Amino acid sequence: MRYYGIDFAAHELGVHPSSLRRWEENGLISPERATMGKTTLRIYDQDTMRVLRRAKRLMDTGMSARDAFAQATKEGQQND
Repeated sequence: MRYYGIDFAAHELGVHPSSLRRWEENGLISPERATMGKTTLRIYDQDTMRVLRRAKRLMDTGMSARDAFAQATKEGQQND
């Protein structure tokens, strides 16, 4: 499985990394963590990236972040 850092994920989505942090603070996403020395990094796997892309497309249509993530997560679970 591939993992992506916050900067890559933000670039892929066309958002600022602070948006990903805010979505996490609001409980909309739960990225995994990797520890490198004294630093802990947020990492996003391919499944999480699919949910993020879908949620971003829904938000671009005017859907609220909470509703977009709920729908994208539900769709992701149905496709598993």
